[in-house]
This record gives sequence, C-alpha cells and structure tokens, in this order.
Amino acid sequence: MLTKKDRDIIKECGHEYLLGIVINSKVVKEKTTFSEHIKLCSYILELTYEDVVKLTITEDIRAFEGKFSKFLKYSFAAIAGSSFFGLAPAIAMFTLYIYRKLTDACEKKCYANIPFSSKRKLCKYKCQLDVARKVTDDLRADLGKCDDFQNPDKCERKLRSEYMKWAGRVQQLQVKIRQLDIKVNSPETRPTFRMRSGMSRAKNLSASLQLTPNQIAKFIYENEDLRKTLSFKKHLLLYNEFNMQKKS
Repeated sequence: MLTKKDRDIIKECGHEYLLGIVINSKVVKEKTTFSEHIKLCSYILELTYEDVVKLTITEDIRAFEGKFSKFLKYSFAAIAGSSFFGLAPAIAMFTLYIYRKLTDACEKKCYANIPFSSKRKLCKYKCQLDVARKVTDDLRADLGKCDDFQNPDKCERKLRSEYMKWAGRVQQLQVKIRQLDIKVNSPETRPTFRMRSGMSRAKNLSASLQLTPNQIAKFIYENEDLRKTLSFKKHLLLYNEFNMQKKS
C-alpha cells in the first residue's frame, strides 16, 4: 500500500500535470476569461489526492494503489508503451513522481546541514539538477526500448516529448544555479540590497505612469487585448508582478 508521503507526492505531481495542461491549453484560453482561467488553476490546486487519481488515472483508486509499487519497477518506455487498463499514471506524472521521490532525500540534507537560506536554496537547486539530469538521461536511453511494446511510434513520441521537456528543465536549473551562485558570493545580496526584480519593475512602471499598483493590476486583469495577444502564462506573470506589489 502507498504511504501518506507517496500519496502527497502523487497529489503534487497531479497538480503540476493538470496545471501544465490548463495553463498551456489554447481551448481553455479561448473559452474562458482571464479571471475564469485563474479560478480554474486555483481549483486544480485544491484537488485532493482522491480527486487527482480519479481525474488523471482511474476511478478505481484501490486497484491503482495495489499495482503502484509494480509500476516503479518498470522503465519509462513500459509506462509510455504498455496498456495497463487505465491504471498507470501518464508518463508526465510518472516522471514527475520519480523526480520528486529522488530529490526529497537530497533536499532534506540541505535543510539539515545548511543554516543560511540562500546557500540552502542553492543546495536544493543542485539536488534538483542532478535528478533532472538522471531523468533526462533515462528518458533518452529508454527511447530505444519502445520497439518492445505494442505501439512503438506512440511510445517514442511520448518519450521524446518528455525528454525535450526535461532537457529544458535541466537548462533552467543550470541558469538558476549560476544566478544564485553569483548572488550568494556577492556582497550585494545583503538584506538591505535584496529586492525582487519583478517588484522593482512594477514599482518603476507604476511611478512612470502615475498609477497605483492596484489600478495597473486591475487593468491587466480585465484587459481583453492582453488576453488575446499574450499567452496565459505571460499574462499571469505580468498580473502577479503588480498584484504582489499591491499587497506589499
């Protein structure tokens, strides 16, 4: 049977998996307003473990849990290319689960051994990078195993898509580590000099337009042209910059 920790990780992976679909969905963007899109994302983050399993895997939660330990023994190619009668997680959720499970122990050591928050964060990023590299390497290696399964083209397509996504995550983590490493070793990272770049941009733009953050956030929230021209992800990032400043 699954432990509470396993269920918590599956729930978090389900949230991330579903959010990725909703955030990048052109259909959702066309059929909803910006506020409705945000509410849908908030709704996903409130889903319970049972909700996540029912939405992403199967209604038969007991059957899924009974087989879950077996799934962990399979390769990524087996999860992507085999039929498990709707009981296995999607390959995107499965890779996320493996990633979270492997980073968990490493990140705990960062919290236990490093007292300073910036250095602890750098340690966590390095844990994440090491595991993301492993996941990426395993996905690439498993591409050659797809011929062993019923639908090799579908298997290969799924694994290649996951490989590209995780290769991108490796690059993002490398950038984060370089940036944070500079901050950790720079005197300008003292608390008096620390300011979030988004907050700084928001304050500068608010001052130049002679508008309050609340007025700008409201404009961004309601503007239909922004909804049409920006991706939801970029629109949300823009809105959050001013919304965070409004609350500060």
